Amino acid sequence: MKTMMVLAAILCGNQDEAVKTFHEALKGASEEERIEAAREALGTVHEKVIKTVGKLIHTDTEKVRVDVARAIGKVDHPSSVDVLVKALSRHRKTPGVLGAIARGLGDLGWERAAPSLNKLLSDVGNEDIRSGLTDVVVALAQIGSESSVEPLINFLNTLKGKLPKLNPKKRLGSSWQEAELLTKYAMAALASITGGSGKNVPEWRTYWSRNRKELLASATSTWWNRKTMDRTVTSRGEKKPSNSLLVGKRLTAPPPASMTEGR
Repeated sequence: MKTMMVLAAILCGNQDEAVKTFHEALKGASEEERIEAAREALGTVHEKVIKTVGKLIHTDTEKVRVDVARAIGKVDHPSSVDVLVKALSRHRKTPGVLGAIARGLGDLGWERAAPSLNKLLSDVGNEDIRSGLTDVVVALAQIGSESSVEPLINFLNTLKGKLPKLNPKKRLGSSWQEAELLTKYAMAALASITGGSGKNVPEWRTYWSRNRKELLASATSTWWNRKTMDRTVTSRGEKKPSNSLLVGKRLTAPPPASMTEGR
């Protein structure tokens, strides 16, 4: 019955009615019912609905927070990005939720999320955060922002114990396998973003220094139409589509499915 109520509001196409019905559906609802109500409400793609549903990421159980973050990550709208970016800092020490938020941002692919995700890479020495960083690194690969290249190279440097200097006993604890996994994903992310290859930090620094200018010159831009919510990709020199917002610029094609499947 609760789901039918939300669906009825969506079919009417009224965001205010969708929000009202969503709130009613939450009353006395189980975890699964709240998750389903959130998914159904998001069928009305509107800033007000997205922000209302997004509040569950801060107030509900961890399971609901995780599922709602993933659901919002499937709604291609700038408000989805804003809601998830805002939630990043609040859930830095909740790996499961942090990972879900990062996955949602990666699925959305908006470059405006890159700075906040980049910043999290410096927290690799924090055990409460580190387990969620694999999803952060994969999200950066999906977004493909050139602004993530230097942070990822520095991240690799930190994993190797070079910079910054961390307490050896706390740097990565006994989780060397975790460090190896993060290194593998960071290398793959750099390859995905730049199209290059490197076996270590010096090689990546050299590659980026030599090729950055050329790669930026050939980057493509992805645009989101405010009216139709469709995306358009343009090459350098092509005119910006009317009534559109910039999703981001990519130096190379998106990462292969093998990097994101199973997430």
